[in-house]
Amino acid sequence: MAYKKFDDPALGTDESVQKVNTAYGLQADSIRRALQSISNRILWGAGTDGYNSTAWSPNCGSANSGTGAAIGKALFVLVNGVAGTRSSCGTINHPTGTQSKNTFVKYLLAGAAGSSGTMIAGNESGSAAGALLPDCPDGLIAFGYMQFATTSGTAWNRTTGLVTTSVAAAQGTATFVDFFHMPYSG
Repeated sequence: MAYKKFDDPALGTDESVQKVNTAYGLQADSIRRALQSISNRILWGAGTDGYNSTAWSPNCGSANSGTGAAIGKALFVLVNGVAGTRSSCGTINHPTGTQSKNTFVKYLLAGAAGSSGTMIAGNESGSAAGALLPDCPDGLIAFGYMQFATTSGTAWNRTTGLVTTSVAAAQGTATFVDFFHMPYSG
């Protein structure tokens, strides 16, 4: 005959070792962020018909003033289930700090409805494939990214180095990529 001792676990309880995500509820947060990244997106670009092929792009590129990056076209966006408009943005400043020599970094360009935006640096890597995009912050949409590859032997001061000036051009190469919503693997 089997009987229950005072220190036996309850029958319906799983007392196996949990992963950190499960133990602290972070798994639910990572799923929520993944779903938000898919649902927060660019619906279409501004144009006379909304389907103009030249208007389907955020048009990420160097800022007109020479500092940071810009979103060159107005967009219609969906943020947390609410449709809105996103005007073009002249300057999204680089994050402060310095990118090491001989590295690649992908800088995420993100924003919401309105006109402001933010640029977030990913990891530094010795190859373009190893440089990953950071997570898109809560409540924002990923518009695209800038990849900056520093030249041999030269670091890039993001705080003072400007992408469109000859100083930054001597320090590395900037390329801009547009996309319409996360997740993006690259």
